[in-house]
Amino acid sequence: MAAKCRNTGIQKRDTNKKTEIVPDKKMVSVINHESPEERKIIRPFMARHTIPQNKTMPPDRSAAWATIEERIASFDSSEFAELLGIRIIEAKDGYARVVMPASKKKNPNGVVHGGAIFSLADHAFAIAANAGPIRRVAVSVHIQFIAPAHGELTAISEFVGESRKYSTYRVLVYEGDRTIAQCDGVAIRYPPVSPG
Repeated sequence: MAAKCRNTGIQKRDTNKKTEIVPDKKMVSVINHESPEERKIIRPFMARHTIPQNKTMPPDRSAAWATIEERIASFDSSEFAELLGIRIIEAKDGYARVVMPASKKKNPNGVVHGGAIFSLADHAFAIAANAGPIRRVAVSVHIQFIAPAHGELTAISEFVGESRKYSTYRVLVYEGDRTIAQCDGVAIRYPPVSPG
């Protein structure tokens, strides 16, 4: 049984109780020898993560080794993006445009749940903040809901400015040409910049 991994040329195959990653021309799998207890944790992780040929993964298993394209693709194929149906339309350093369908995300009032809207905005913010040479993580995100939504949503995140450690991004969420929410996010460089 083979299933194609989203947005990669890699196929994941289940063979005799172990997951095997079949490499394409650009990627190879990470091979680890683990105990049965570790297998429960490591195997699902390893089935989702690969490293480029001729490179080694840092000991902390961070994505610092990834190229910008790989980093962007990792957001598009993340479990969270797949769960909500979020897709990247465009991404570059300081900018991201993502879409999310409204189906199965409505609250009892029949409009898209605020948590789903926030998740879309936060995902766009994270992509824009990490689509360049510097890794960043969010430290603060604020959202203002402007109007209820019923259909597919688009979030556009743009870089606003930065200090030595922090970067600010603005995210606007639209349903068609109607503004649904505005979100402001602050990210810090990761790993943090040393004082001095």
